[in-house]
Amino acid sequence: MVQATKDDNLDSITEKILSGKDLDDKKSIYFMFTITHPHYTKAVNINLSMIDPFFYKVIRKVIYPTTIDKMKKYLGIK
Repeated sequence: MVQATKDDNLDSITEKILSGKDLDDKKSIYFMFTITHPHYTKAVNINLSMIDPFFYKVIRKVIYPTTIDKMKKYLGIK
């Protein structure tokens, strides 16, 4: 079980996010940290984009969709 503590830093947050077993676990842990430690969100995004680009791409499409992503979603294209 992953818990957010007040002593978490960028490295510990990234390790906890990447410790998820599958993509859904990683997303759940990521969203937990965006709520509990919102001041680390930008730094965690940059860190994740370097360490795990595939996972960052999934997160980017969910939270920060581009206009093309929005159009694909509207048209039902994956």
